[in-house]
Amino acid sequence: MELGFIIVNSIAIVVIPIVAVLIAHRLQNRASKRKDKIDVFKTLVTYNAYGWGGNFRAVDALNSIPIIYSDDKAVIEQHGKYIQSCAIGNVQDMKTNKVKLLEVMSKSLDYKNGWEVFQNPYLPQGIIEEMENERLYKEGQVGFAQLFPFIKNMMPGNNMAQSSSSENETVQPQDKKGKGGGK
Repeated sequence: MELGFIIVNSIAIVVIPIVAVLIAHRLQNRASKRKDKIDVFKTLVTYNAYGWGGNFRAVDALNSIPIIYSDDKAVIEQHGKYIQSCAIGNVQDMKTNKVKLLEVMSKSLDYKNGWEVFQNPYLPQGIIEEMENERLYKEGQVGFAQLFPFIKNMMPGNNMAQSSSSENETVQPQDKKGKGGGK
């Protein structure tokens, strides 16, 4: 009886810590994946009112959906519908598919939010006015730059602004054997 007890205890001493580490690793991995999903979802919800197309963080989040939600067919399918509606350019389909994508992602994360919450995000008038002012300012800058086309030629990276290396080279006289620099 003592030999059996010693063997069982020895196995338990070796196996239990290994099993515990494997379980902890699996739980940590699952929690990390859920956190990634929540981060993508929060980014898209945060920028829902402003529109996703003009925000780099929202575009990054959209592009990461096929990887981060790869285990959720409903989200991947709705993401594809949203991207396809963007390619077609039908504004109403884009809005509908955007809200449906948020709704499917919400269900995937076990949140209870639905269509109504995502369809009407809060966007105060002050932010709307600020966004409009920024748009007008950018349009003004582009219009100003177009009035003075010579400015474009002076911009860094423009071929006209950079002199080519052949213009700056001096020609070395060649000696009789065809080698440069001979006297």
